[in-house]
Parts: sequence; C-alpha cells; structure tokens
Amino acid sequence: MRLSELIQRDTIISPLSATRRYDAIAEALECLIAHGHVPEGLRDPALAALHHRERQLSTGIGHGVAVPHAQVEGLPAPVAALAISRDGIEFETADGKPAQLIILVLTPVSRPARRIATLAAIARLFKRADLRDALLTAEKAADVIDVIERAEAEPDR
Repeated sequence: MRLSELIQRDTIISPLSATRRYDAIAEALECLIAHGHVPEGLRDPALAALHHRERQLSTGIGHGVAVPHAQVEGLPAPVAALAISRDGIEFETADGKPAQLIILVLTPVSRPARRIATLAAIARLFKRADLRDALLTAEKAADVIDVIERAEAEPDR
C-alpha cells in the first residue's frame, strides 16, 4: 500500500506541537481519532500497542524520520498520520538525528502482510533526501500530498 493512499489532508500535522517521542505519538493518534479515521473506542488499545512497539525497539529509522506503528484489533482499515517537527524529536535513531518527519501507521491485526509491505514502502520512500527536504519546506497539507504523490510516481532512486 502506498503512503499516498493512507495519508489524508486532515491527517497531516504541521507543525507538530509535541516535543517528546511519546507525546508526538499521542498527538498523531489524536489527530486520527479527531478526524474519524480511528474509532474513539480504539484510543487506549492503539496507544498501548504503539507504546509497546516503541519500547521493544525505537521506530526511529534515521535521516530525521520515525515510523511508529502498531497493529490494532478492531481497526477497520490501515491509517496513517504524518507529523512534521521542524526542530525534531529524539527517537533513539541509529544515526542519532532527531526525527522531524514522523509517520504513524496503524493496521488491522488481520492484515500482517500488508503492514509489512506498507512499512517497507515508507522506509524506501523516506530514504530520499529530496523527499524529506521537500516535506520539511511544504507550506500546506496539499503540498505535502503532492510531494508524496510525485515521489511515489518516480522510479526508485
């Protein structure tokens, strides 16, 4: 599944208010709930699953990117939020750089193969410095969507 299929204009948070990792995860989840992409009744299980995953191993993948993710029982479909923190948030990445681009991904428990493919596609996409730079300078949610769609349309670099 492509990121452009998961990210909606109302699931883009720019700028992110949070300054700490778990607060950033909670803020992105609250955005998904507030806009009806995650049922309110799944708040606690989703947050617990995200925290559990983050405690196992940081989801900071480096180059200023973190991809907190979890499987949630009862979630009807995969969803994602993209949060942009120009100052960055400590995510214990291998390269030690704070995360400026945080892509929160929630998937139904019933679709593990799709989750893995989605996370792999996001990791490949965010390896691109031009994409990361363009997202950090995007002015509006529509610009963010355009940047992602253009990057996905180009062959892997």
